[in-house]
Amino acid sequence: MKKIILITLVTFAVLSCSQEQEPNPEPPLTGGVFEPEAAVLVSPINNATCEEGINLNANESAVTFNWETAEHSESYGLVITNLITQVVTRNNPIFEPTATATLLRGVPYSWHVVSYGNDVSLTATSNTWKFYLAGEGIANYAPFPPQIVEPASGATISPNDDGNIVLSWQAQDVDNDPLTFTVFVDTVDGFQEPLAALSNIENTTVEVAVTADEVYFWRVKVHDGHHETTSPVYTFRTQ
Repeated sequence: MKKIILITLVTFAVLSCSQEQEPNPEPPLTGGVFEPEAAVLVSPINNATCEEGINLNANESAVTFNWETAEHSESYGLVITNLITQVVTRNNPIFEPTATATLLRGVPYSWHVVSYGNDVSLTATSNTWKFYLAGEGIANYAPFPPQIVEPASGATISPNDDGNIVLSWQAQDVDNDPLTFTVFVDTVDGFQEPLAALSNIENTTVEVAVTADEVYFWRVKVHDGHHETTSPVYTFRTQ
């Protein structure tokens, strides 16, 4: 009887030890494919006021973008947006967490990185950062184009009891100049004459009257006393 108990205890100890030593890998998706993680951006830093890059000529600079290696990523895509023209440049595939792009000087840009797994249908997207690429002889920079907060572009929203909806946005100026805004909102194209009440305002939130079951177009122009920039045109539908 003692032998049987001893053998049982030894067997249990061996099994317990084996279980503790077994690795506990992250469970893969179907077919051994892992979901890639989003890259963590490093530089140019977010909201950089005067990113220099390497000057190539009076109009262009070479800018190096860096990010941390993302787990389970086989390659990356670098997406750069000219915030004045809204022209998007895509660089991929990139196999190291760094890339260099030639950009126009004196222009604000945003950038983000897309991580691709070993199945390219699986992706992850980093945060989006912004910077201003220094320009020759520029003493004061135009503000970054406004970014909407609400409503999200393409959203369907319900007016309040007074038949109004709230529009809000964010804006930044690298020189910290005071900013004023003009809001364009209409059912045509976002380029119709703005209401006087929505012109040269200082707030970044307004309430506007709308009609139910309509598609609206809106954009925001920002002025810093020296220069002005305009957001893209966004849309929303009322119900």
